[in-house]
Amino acid sequence: MHHVRRAAFAAVATILIAGVPPAHARIDEDLADELQAMVDKSEKVHRPLLTNRNDSAQIQKAIAQEQQNMKRMKEIVQKHGWPGRSLVGDDGAKNAFLLVVQSNVDRDFQKTCLKLMEKEAAKGEVEWKDVAFLTDQLRVLDGFKQRYGTQVKINKGKVTFYAIEDEKNVDKRRKEIGLPPLADFKKQLEDSLKTQNQ
Repeated sequence: MHHVRRAAFAAVATILIAGVPPAHARIDEDLADELQAMVDKSEKVHRPLLTNRNDSAQIQKAIAQEQQNMKRMKEIVQKHGWPGRSLVGDDGAKNAFLLVVQSNVDRDFQKTCLKLMEKEAAKGEVEWKDVAFLTDQLRVLDGFKQRYGTQVKINKGKVTFYAIEDEKNVDKRRKEIGLPPLADFKKQLEDSLKTQNQ
């Protein structure tokens, strides 16, 4: 299932990045640049899985990159705590999230990061929609229903959702954290897939 989820994540990533508000604090430019470079490398190895998710050699490259990313992220978190907006700016905070959320090689570390992100989101250092995405991802991987409808399956350009807890109220929960209605998100993602496949 993990290689399928890697392909789906690659499709969702551009949507997750959209709508980041501006930073105001002085930031650690070197660390922010490093996080950007890590994301660029990761996207490069994950992108081919959009069109061929069964490429075993590419999957192994993606896993190796994820392991490298997680090793470095652990060092960063140990030194700085969660790298939020005040430390690395808005783009850097988003990149830190992307690196952790796409690497399922160490789920315990992902859960540790989720707890840190929840605390930082309450301070405005992390976007709540990023907390929601990682929450849903870990719930799905652990065999539970997701809460916010961020986790999808992609088959021939069509998007379906992993099971959602209390689905009738999911749009209410999404609105509370700044996410669009589920139907709008599905259309946005399918339109993005069409553009990528042109």
